[in-house]
Amino acid sequence: MDKIFVVRHFWGCDGDEPTEYYVRSKHWPNKKEVVKKLKIDYQPEKGEDVFIHELEIVDLGTFELHTIGDGWSLFAKSVKITDVYLNYFSNDDQSGELHVSFEKSSWDVFQCDLIYQDTLFLKELKSHFDIEEGIGYSEQGMQGKDFVSFDVGPKFFNSEFGKTLIQRYESKDLK
Repeated sequence: MDKIFVVRHFWGCDGDEPTEYYVRSKHWPNKKEVVKKLKIDYQPEKGEDVFIHELEIVDLGTFELHTIGDGWSLFAKSVKITDVYLNYFSNDDQSGELHVSFEKSSWDVFQCDLIYQDTLFLKELKSHFDIEEGIGYSEQGMQGKDFVSFDVGPKFFNSEFGKTLIQRYESKDLK
């Protein structure tokens, strides 16, 4: 099963906030692999004294989101999320499809129905990745038995998480 990792990229200046990239992999990715796949590069300016380059890879494992039962399903329960990735992206109109995969043992669509139009699930997803706008459920036919599908647009892709997913999609990230 794929795991979600966050890669924090520190540029070396005290007090600077790290750039975060979200990646998925079946194994613990090594730093050289992450640098190569995400094309992280930095060239120090002439005259720079010391350049400290650090990558920190953190296993996010699974995390939980919750349903409230106000969508297609009437069930209110926790759902273990195993992956979040772009299934499709168009640079022309800045649109795409986001998949949020979950463990079937935590949500069985045949017993609980689809996680579709549930307001709490979407609210917690936005909060977890600090997404304000530009995301909404895809049509019912796009939902899967082990993932929730979302349409994402320009405002989503302007978020840090959205930018990271584009980079990951275009580099055919760690698979």
